[in-house]
Amino acid sequence: TQRHRGYDPGMIVLSRQVHESIVIGDHLVITIDTISADRVTFRFDVESKATDRPSEFAIASGGSLALPEGVTLSVLGIRGDKVRVGIQGPQDMTVGRKESEASAQSQRAGLHRTTVVLKVDQVLHIGEKLTASPTDIDPTGVRLLVRGELLGGPDDGVWVNEAKELAPNSVLTLGALISLSLVGAEEAKAMLHLIAPTHIKVVVDSPRES
Repeated sequence: TQRHRGYDPGMIVLSRQVHESIVIGDHLVITIDTISADRVTFRFDVESKATDRPSEFAIASGGSLALPEGVTLSVLGIRGDKVRVGIQGPQDMTVGRKESEASAQSQRAGLHRTTVVLKVDQVLHIGEKLTASPTDIDPTGVRLLVRGELLGGPDDGVWVNEAKELAPNSVLTLGALISLSLVGAEEAKAMLHLIAPTHIKVVVDSPRES
């Protein structure tokens, strides 16, 4: 882990995405739950010590919060689906990264993670035989029209043509090898994480003119 110039002395700075974690010392694990344009929601687990602090909390961009064991967590900046987090604490404090289980599994399986932003009626092409298109977007979730063939597992090759509801931070599987998760939705746009085999071509069409 590097200590970056341009921030407070002793601050450790990490870039994280939704569902990725920061491990501080031996007991504190902080996970990114949601990222929006102006704030980040975290949850943490103090693995071997009791605490009265709520398990979930939010920090606005540019803000900070004191945590157990003399640790201060700051949101230094938000860019798309990534947040830059600053951590300050005791001089002997150790800080590391913990990837999400989905990310670790996808790397082992030769899958690639892509972030896409879609408007209503924009079409996401996943390979040559599968598409997903939002028909409705609001902060509580997205309705996707999914058409084409699922990929991988017992449903490989099964043809689908149906609407699917996707809530924030939930996962929609389109066969064993493809999944979509909703990072967030605002201003008639939805940010999605797509996990698919590395050889699958991903293309986003322009929205249709009304």
